[in-house]
Amino acid sequence: WASGIDQATGRPIETPEARYGMNRQGAYLSPGPTGAHNWRPMSWNPTTGLVYLPVQNTQSYYEMVTDFRYTLGQWNTGTTIRGGGSRARPERPELTGPRTLLSARDPATNREVWRAASEEGFGAGNGGTMSTGGNLVFRGSGSLLIAHDATTGEVLWQTEVGGGTATPMTYELDGVQYLSIAGGSTREGPRMWTFRLDGMAPRPGGN
Repeated sequence: WASGIDQATGRPIETPEARYGMNRQGAYLSPGPTGAHNWRPMSWNPTTGLVYLPVQNTQSYYEMVTDFRYTLGQWNTGTTIRGGGSRARPERPELTGPRTLLSARDPATNREVWRAASEEGFGAGNGGTMSTGGNLVFRGSGSLLIAHDATTGEVLWQTEVGGGTATPMTYELDGVQYLSIAGGSTREGPRMWTFRLDGMAPRPGGN
């Protein structure tokens, strides 16, 4: 929806498609409603000096609702947002690159140092990131909880947690460090997963 930032005003340089409601015609816009990096928390590692951004490479077709009426329990944006095909919609343009990824960036230079694509998960089911003093960065990606080397991006560990994932958190109790993450789906229900290095509890369902 924007081609860049106006250096004089600091405002986005909007594309014509961003004002799709003015001519009563819809338009494909990126990012979609799940955001590019709007919703999910990022983290910062003071040792590496990097920020770790969960990114969504998405697009959706936006149309104004001409006979809008408020509906209880709905978004009520006055806009129809769709991702699939329609008789009133042109063919979807192809997006390049991975649909979801973790981007490690140097905020001082705005340079991407490394990126890790997500083979699993897309959209609202992906959580934010958490950095630790042990040079790890954790993230939720679809049904996976993944640990990366914060310097190189190498995947060091991952496990299934089922359904979508929130942002991981860590805490200490009685001298022991724990890592917890909330997740779940309409099919599997809500879940809270908690890990520690010597944890031996069986996985739910015997998995």
